[in-house]
Amino acid sequence: TDLDGTLLSPGAFVASRTAATVDAVVASGVEVVVVTGRSHHSAVPLLEKVAGVRWLLCSNGATLYDRQVGAIVHQRPFTPHQRATAIESTRAAFPAVGLAWETADGLFHSKQWVLNRRRSEPRFNPTHSQLVDRPDPDRHDVVKLMLAHDELLTYDWLDALLPHLPDDVSASTSGATFVEVTRGDANKGTALADLCAQLGVDQAHTMAFGDHSNDLGMLQWAATGFAMANADQRVLSVADLMAPHHADHGVAQILEQLFGIDPELPDS
Repeated sequence: TDLDGTLLSPGAFVASRTAATVDAVVASGVEVVVVTGRSHHSAVPLLEKVAGVRWLLCSNGATLYDRQVGAIVHQRPFTPHQRATAIESTRAAFPAVGLAWETADGLFHSKQWVLNRRRSEPRFNPTHSQLVDRPDPDRHDVVKLMLAHDELLTYDWLDALLPHLPDDVSASTSGATFVEVTRGDANKGTALADLCAQLGVDQAHTMAFGDHSNDLGMLQWAATGFAMANADQRVLSVADLMAPHHADHGVAQILEQLFGIDPELPDS
């Protein structure tokens, strides 16, 4: 399951009903995996109430985090050539692009990243990332690039950017104003398939929940893909089924029905 707009309630928290339902499903022998565009830096704290989830595929599949050991166990970083080519081709087409990037150690951003984000979000404050005195990353362990245009947002920005990116990277949006870029095999579908193979879980025994374009790969790979009622039309058009709105605990509702779990009500 995705997090924002899917497992999380509005306000970006796990509701007590959802936490109880997920833990009951895990207790029955099912593996529940969080697959999110968020970095592990921000995703792990959100799951404090959900004891049963061990595996997090973060950064759209670029990072595998094991909560049991409290550490990253696998990453899919860009090669220096992939990273440089993606940045150079983007900047050639969009000179005013703002960059942020993620490594195992944290999130970093350029000054232009903040300027571009504030054009559409005047109160934007990059509290989770660190300003650096250079426009581009110079590390070899970058797992995700975040690109902000000075005018275009979300899907308009993604559609404009895609023709200018090299073939060996993946680009998507999670509904935020910017576009996220990872290396080609660092996407939710491929990463989930690899983890299921590692865990011995057959594809036929999988289902996935999501709401935005970065979820498309896993929704199409899973045996059953659920689009949230609040999902983008691109997701609704390819999913097998629809789950209720995330504000109505949609993931929990589906799991309760499938596994015969009595919902924990009232919710908070």
